Amino acid sequence: MNTPVKPSRVLSILLISTIGLSSFLLFAVQPIVSKLLLPQFGGAAAVWTTGMLFFQTVLLLGYLYADRVTAWLTTRNVVVLHSIVALLSLLALPIGLNSIEYAGIDQSSIMDVILLFAVAVALPYFLLSTTSPLLQSFAASANLGFDPYRLFAVSNATSIAGLLIYPFFIEPFVGARSQAVSWSFAYALLVMAVVFSCVLVRKRMSYLADHAAAAPLAENISSRSNTIQYPPPLPAVLLWMFWSALGSALLLSVSNTLNENVPGAGLLWVLPLIMYLLSFVVTFGGRNRYNNRAALPWIFVAWFVLSFVSTGAMGVDRVIFLALPIFCFGLFLLCFAFHGELANSKPDVAYLPRYYLALSIGGAIGAALVAIVAPLLLNETIELSIVLLVCGVAMIFIARRIHRLLGHAMVFFALSAIVGGGVFYVIGTREDIASMRNFYAALRVQDTTIGTPSSRTLRSLVHGSTSHGSQFTRADLRAEPYSYHGRSSGLGLALAHQRTQIKANGSANSLRVATLGLGAGVAAAYCQQGDTCDFYEINPQVVKIAETYFKYLSDAVSRGAQIRHVVGDARKSLEHQTAQKYDLIAVDVFSSGMIPAHMLTIEALTEYRRHLGNNGIIALHISNAFLDLAPIVGELAGATNLVSRLYVDEVREGDNPAKSASHWIILSPSFENLPESATSVRVKRSADTPLWTDDRHSVFSALAGWQRFREKTKVTHEK
Repeated sequence: MNTPVKPSRVLSILLISTIGLSSFLLFAVQPIVSKLLLPQFGGAAAVWTTGMLFFQTVLLLGYLYADRVTAWLTTRNVVVLHSIVALLSLLALPIGLNSIEYAGIDQSSIMDVILLFAVAVALPYFLLSTTSPLLQSFAASANLGFDPYRLFAVSNATSIAGLLIYPFFIEPFVGARSQAVSWSFAYALLVMAVVFSCVLVRKRMSYLADHAAAAPLAENISSRSNTIQYPPPLPAVLLWMFWSALGSALLLSVSNTLNENVPGAGLLWVLPLIMYLLSFVVTFGGRNRYNNRAALPWIFVAWFVLSFVSTGAMGVDRVIFLALPIFCFGLFLLCFAFHGELANSKPDVAYLPRYYLALSIGGAIGAALVAIVAPLLLNETIELSIVLLVCGVAMIFIARRIHRLLGHAMVFFALSAIVGGGVFYVIGTREDIASMRNFYAALRVQDTTIGTPSSRTLRSLVHGSTSHGSQFTRADLRAEPYSYHGRSSGLGLALAHQRTQIKANGSANSLRVATLGLGAGVAAAYCQQGDTCDFYEINPQVVKIAETYFKYLSDAVSRGAQIRHVVGDARKSLEHQTAQKYDLIAVDVFSSGMIPAHMLTIEALTEYRRHLGNNGIIALHISNAFLDLAPIVGELAGATNLVSRLYVDEVREGDNPAKSASHWIILSPSFENLPESATSVRVKRSADTPLWTDDRHSVFSALAGWQRFREKTKVTHEK
């Protein structure tokens, strides 16, 4: 007679804790390594989406490893092998430091980003990706008395915790290098927990064998779980991959859209991912809360609204406090449907590794379609609209399975949404005359008729919702600088002041000017005969557009100015040059949603000063719909013994409609060397403003809403 098998509380707690820590580290490392890599690629938003592709691919390899070793080896042999793999992964610690610092490749493509990610964190991330499926499989084999699928919900819940902690408690207070070291220390603890878990599982299997209960799965678990009790057929596996790919593609396309129009703070990087993971927690956490009959109408409404907003209708996608909840909540509801379908069709725990492998394959396919295929085939960032179209078809499939009449109704509304979205898209792009896309950005050149006469056509370079310079196409109007660079702007005042200073000092009437960020080349309108004007631009397509569709550069050359282009990251290019002795360095890279923070640190400002000549000044363009960079610049100026003034140029009644309001900060060793303006104010240091360094900076601290909230609470406290 067999002795009753006793549950192992210690092993259960250890497995749950190890899976939780593994998942926490699995997702905490993503923003950590992405932030370390951002300066290597000019702060491009594509680093984040490409990183997601890399992590999905390594996750696939980890799940493939888990599926094969559990199929080919006994549980006792698997625990030995996995213990060895875990210990070997310690050789890759600490993550990222040496590989990132000494990277010497051509950093301009998706494959370059993937290569650096691989060198920085591939081996530890591979082990993390194998831990959850393997330990869940161990839990099933060890007959611990609970449904291993619940551990999937635990895994996603701790992943959310790792993502939430990063922007609020890690990024603002811990330097990037310290983040990597701390994560490496926690990873070493995890490896110890994994090895200890393997030892206890091996002992548990021996105990079960002694009690004649060593069957790999507990029958009572299978009988109670609402799962497929037979080997999954190929159509079921393909359907798992489809639902997983759809959720992954939706996640990355939403992230792309948000990063194009809103600032790339860590919080905005992780919020869509949190919504994605939360849908897994809700659908796999114990009783599946997904009821397609009850939930589908609400999910369809979310799809309809998200489809409408993604076309750019009424500019909702450009308002952060509207776009963020709409995109994130819509993402959650749609993924709730897709992952609910996955939960309803999950197989018996005997096929758990294969199930997770199918999910990871689908996730990698979805990520690859958005991160690689879309930039190659599409000149504009419209992949979200395409993914939403597929989502609509998928929901019609679900609706028809529930009730044919409901399916017909959803077809009607879906067609209405598609037609309406198409109309808004055509209206929004009717002024485009060219569009280009590469790793750095999706760019459009637009022609807009301004006022009367109708022959006044204004041509603009646009990225997302941000204009990067405009020019009238008429020959008699095109010489005048507009947009953020007019003669009354901080840049116009700075250049006029420096030219006056040179004349007063009896020097030759020529300037040496560096502009970091080319845009449409508007700054070249100020370049006169004998001037040397260097433009530093990371995106070669911007140079092509400025030379092909705008006349500022060619007209400056015709006036006798020397125009030079330096293609590459501006700060890195300056670091490799001898001192250039510029009279003015204009930094115009902060107006987009995704700002390159490495261009606004104390190390960057020190580098700019190295290239200034006698009485040289620095002009920073800080116009931004979401970020208040003035306090950050004030702190940097004070830390480097510079003085600074903010020059605000507003659009007034009667101004040319091509003019845009602008905010420039000009820095100099003394106030006497700053241009005079009635609208300028001194930028003061604030004790509450952090000093941005290469190692420690958080865009979250510069969010305009956060700045206003902090000032309000400070005033209330003082009262």
